[in-house]
Amino acid sequence: MAVFKIATYNVNSIRSRLHIVVSWLEKNRPDVFCLQETKVNDDRFPAGEFEGIGYHVVFKGKTQYNGVAVASLVKPEEVSFGLDDGGPRDEDRLIRGVFSDIPVINAYVPRSVERGLGWRVDHILATSPLADRSLNCIIVMDARRAEKPSDHTILVAEFDKGEEGNE
Repeated sequence: MAVFKIATYNVNSIRSRLHIVVSWLEKNRPDVFCLQETKVNDDRFPAGEFEGIGYHVVFKGKTQYNGVAVASLVKPEEVSFGLDDGGPRDEDRLIRGVFSDIPVINAYVPRSVERGLGWRVDHILATSPLADRSLNCIIVMDARRAEKPSDHTILVAEFDKGEEGNE
């Protein structure tokens, strides 16, 4: 059975959590790893760290807030940023990519307004056909026990890719 493993993590600053991310990726090797709230300008994103452990990475971000990235074992077949709906620019909050024929959307959607009243809730959502092939979902508490942890943790979902490999 072919398994598609995807993980998500609101890092709350990639440069502050890089030690957690790289160590976890080396040990767990998900197909796709979504990051939110990277808080770094594109020219300072640590892409080399991901490439050094065998991941392709796409990203958009700004210093101090927002920022999204997707690391993947296979090069994305296509990538786009933001909603492209004529509204406010949101490229640093949403990435859409296709990985091994599986479309993935990584969105950073803050809930609060700078007073700590928001919900720290992270999700992996799937279409009905893909959800029907769900094998496992794991909350990785070790990321919260690491040195200098984020206020979030890693969430992992595994799916049977099936014969089609897409949904």
